[in-house]
Amino acid sequence: MRLEVDAGALSAEGGGQTQLASQIRELAGAIQGATSAGCAAGDPQLTGVINDCLAAWSDPLAILAGSVEGTGANLVGASSAYTGTDEGAMPVATR
Repeated sequence: MRLEVDAGALSAEGGGQTQLASQIRELAGAIQGATSAGCAAGDPQLTGVINDCLAAWSDPLAILAGSVEGTGANLVGASSAYTGTDEGAMPVATR
């Protein structure tokens, strides 16, 4: 049985996941920053509802960003592991 892994593709996708995590984190921050817009409405009840809604989106997005970032790191780590295994176990002529 032969197993082939495109380590470069794993590493590239890891970078893409890290970039996506950054964008999700920015979105979560922008949503959190929007709470001041709710306060500008002048209605305390409306402000509370808006802030609750924004917090309901912001916190899960921040958690999602961490998960996506972890996936990116895992992909880069897998790429390094496969590359190291190939370099250590496979003769140069077969690569």
